[in-house]
Formats: sequence, C-alpha cells, structure tokens
Amino acid sequence: VPVKRVLVLYIGGTIGMKQTALGWVPCKGLLSYLLLGNSKFHAEGFPAGTMPVSQWGKRVVWVLKERDVLLDSSDMDHTDCQWVAEEIRDNYEGYDGFVLIQGTDTLTYT
Repeated sequence: VPVKRVLVLYIGGTIGMKQTALGWVPCKGLLSYLLLGNSKFHAEGFPAGTMPVSQWGKRVVWVLKERDVLLDSSDMDHTDCQWVAEEIRDNYEGYDGFVLIQGTDTLTYT
C-alpha cells in the first residue's frame, strides 16, 4: 500500500479549545487526542497518526506539530505566519504534503 506523509501544523483556533471558568481557551494536546480517537484519522492497531487505507488504495501517515503557544485566532496577526513558513521550509523534504489548522480569523493571513 503506498504511503504518503503529511505534516499537520496547528496554530490554534476553536477546534482545539476547551471550555474553562475563563471561557474557551486553546488546550495543548486536545486536537491530537481528538484525531487519534477518530477512526477516520487513525487506523486501530497501527502507530499513532496512521490513517486507514483510502478508497484509492493509499494510506496517509500524519504528524501533528503544535505551536509552542496555541492562540485564539482573534489574538493572532500576520507575524504568526512566520512560524508556518519556517516549519514548511524546515520540513519540506520530509513530507509529501502539509495541512495548516488555524482559526477562521487568521485565514486571510496565511
């Protein structure tokens, strides 16, 4: 089965937040936990990040890299894109593709 490697870069945003007494806040490790608990993103019995074989007979193995400080997208600006650019540059040869997960307030920047 052909395997493709994908680096998932997570900056922040609602998808990885949890509710606290102070409202919704970014939570390190939450997105990875959610993905690994979903059978569409993790094939049971395989190493973490190994997806089931697709309908086209291929398998994707993903690695999730979170930013050191996860941000609510309303707290981000164009300077945060530097992290994304550097991660892609530094990992370009090791992956077949990249996925950026961020909040909707920052889509125009990246």
